[in-house]
Amino acid sequence: IDMNTGKIASDVIVRASIGVPLLGFSPLFSGFGSVITSGEANPFGGDSIAVPISSLSTTVRQDDASVLPALNFLNGSTVPVGDIMGRIADGSSEVLMTTKYLDKNF
Repeated sequence: IDMNTGKIASDVIVRASIGVPLLGFSPLFSGFGSVITSGEANPFGGDSIAVPISSLSTTVRQDDASVLPALNFLNGSTVPVGDIMGRIADGSSEVLMTTKYLDKNF
């Protein structure tokens, strides 16, 4: 979370492989890509441990375009998930991220 700009980004690497059990689970193909979600963080105050986060967009990136060439048209496409979820129900793209510490000294 960049508290100065109020932006948050999450980059998750996803790996997928398909194999045949009769061949000892040897993968027929294997590939990986990223799902990048960006959003806004709106902190309540300086000492707050709860931060409302709203989703803005999600981008799909296939890191190895040769694995599934039929899906290359999706590579780098961005979906405005915040806008779509907001049309379904007002405030549905917002979650409250709360930080909790196990040690009371924190």
